[in-house]
Order: sequence, then structure tokens, then C-alpha cells
Amino acid sequence: MRRVVFNQKGGVGKSSITVNLAAISAASGRRTLILDLDPQCNASQYLLGEAAVYERDKPELTPNIGQFFAQSLSFKVKEKPLSEFVHPTPFANLFVIPSNPELREIEHLLESKHKIYKLSAALQELTHSYDEIFIDTPPAFNFYTLSALIAAERCLIPFDCDAFSRRALYTLMENVQETCSDHNKELRIEGIIINQFQPRASLPVKLVNELREEGLPVLDPALSSSVIMRESHDREVGLVAAARRQHRGVDDLADGDVHLPDDGALHDVERRWAHDVEDRERGQVDEAGGLAHLQVLGVDDRRPPARLPLGRARHDGVAELLQQQQSCCSKCCAGIRLCI
Repeated sequence: MRRVVFNQKGGVGKSSITVNLAAISAASGRRTLILDLDPQCNASQYLLGEAAVYERDKPELTPNIGQFFAQSLSFKVKEKPLSEFVHPTPFANLFVIPSNPELREIEHLLESKHKIYKLSAALQELTHSYDEIFIDTPPAFNFYTLSALIAAERCLIPFDCDAFSRRALYTLMENVQETCSDHNKELRIEGIIINQFQPRASLPVKLVNELREEGLPVLDPALSSSVIMRESHDREVGLVAAARRQHRGVDDLADGDVHLPDDGALHDVERRWAHDVEDRERGQVDEAGGLAHLQVLGVDDRRPPARLPLGRARHDGVAELLQQQQSCCSKCCAGIRLCI
């Protein structure tokens, strides 16, 4: 499945949503590719870190999507296929075609030479190599976003709950429908992802309810703001990988790799585990689980259960944690503590 994450408004969480949905897909064992079409390179930097940061006195990361498009501007007997521009990431089953600021410079040349179907043809050749393909887009309706919409089968729209975003949403959906009519009959709007949601504020709740009443495909759950997501950007680790790293430490203890000298130390480890895992790692698991439960990928629980030490009951994975929290939230109206 080829999915594009698109909104003409900036700052709505496109790159974070793209990377973490792809990470959930990869963690479930599906071979997953991210294509970064945003010249800001946020998705590339999220996955590859400093290597994808472009500076004047630093060599650029090659190959990249800018070079793929640039080769089509000059006549060559044989152009390199898109598969040769793929980079592995530090995470299993997850690959990326990084972006490049050069995309801004060559955009008008690509438009003038009518290269709008170039990406679609290239991604068709990769369909059998990857189970899922996610495309991150710039915050504008331009050559690259139109290319992505033509190449994709499904479109996900992040929405950040304010009046300006709502007005922009209608324009965006018209652009998607026009693209579907003129260029890509397979394209469908898969859903609207409510992001930066404040469940206790009246305006966001009112906006979301009105969108649902209009029959728009709003996905559950809504995603709230979170420090953990911002920390994951800084650490260049997606939420699923961060949660799994915490569980590896727990698993090592359960397997006897950590030797505890006495009962006092044993209880001290229990207290540290309860504080660190339940407060920080549970937040990461909840957020990753919230993304998984957007019902985009069709898999409920993408993380193996952790083996908990010292006779603690085992978690049954993200699904059970979310069910417990949703049950609690339905009583206290606190909402799900999730974020992009």
C-alpha cells in the first residue's frame, strides 16, 4: 500500500506521523519504505540523524530524492531506478529515501518539463519490494505533493484543531478529489488524523464533533500534545523503538542477565522499574499504541509482550494497555495521552 501524509498547513505533525506509522508497520514485520519529499528533511533527520542534516561545510547525504529527480532533467541513456536511492535505517524492516534542500531549486524545471508522473512510475516498480510505502510531503500544494498524490493509493490528513486548519481542510480535500478525478482514480482519503488535541478544551472538541457530523472520515483516537514525542525527535528514535528499548532492559533482568545480591536490592530494582517503566515507557507505549489504533495498518498489537521480572503479571501488549486506559478515560474524561 502506498500512502501519502499531506496537509498544506505546516506544523500539523506530518513528518512525525509518517515516521511513527512507518515504524509501527516495520515493527510488525512488514518491509516498509519512507519517501521524504519535504525539502526541510525532517523525516530524514528523524531516522538518520546528523547524516541527514545539510550544512554548507558538510558533505550532503547521497543518494537522495533530489538526485533522482535531477537526473530526469538531463538526457541520459539509462537513469538510475528509484531502488538505488534507498538507505537502510537503524531499525529492522525500515528504509528511507532521504530528501534534499535542492528540491526547491529544481521544482520549476521539473514542472516545465512535465515530470509530474515520474514518481508514480518509479514507485510502481518498488511495489513488490515493500509491503508499505509512506510519503512525507512539504506543507504546500506544489509539484512534489501533486506527484505524491498521483503516486499514492491512500491519503492521510493530519488536522490540528483550529479554525484556520478547518478552512484549509476543505480546500485540501478539494485538491485531493481533483487529483483523483484528473490523474489517479485509485486515490482515496483514508482518514483525518486529529493531532494536538485538547480533550478538556471546548473548541477542539466542538471542531472534531462537527467534522464527524459532516460525515468526514475522522480516525480514532485523537492525538494529544506530548513531551515524549518531542524527546523522540531529539533522540532520533521512533516511539515503538523507544518502548522496545525499555522492555529489553526489563527482559534482561527477567532472563537473569542482571544478578541481584540480596532482597533489598531486589526491591530497589522493583521500585526503579515501577517508576521508570510505568511513567516514561508506558507513555511511549501508549503513544505508539495510539498510532497503531488509528486503524490504518490493520494490525492491533505490533509489540511483543514484555517479560516482567519478579513475579509481576505480564503485559499483553499495547492493545491491553490501551483498553485499560480507554476504560479509565471514559470515566474521567481525561482523554488518551497520545501525541504526534
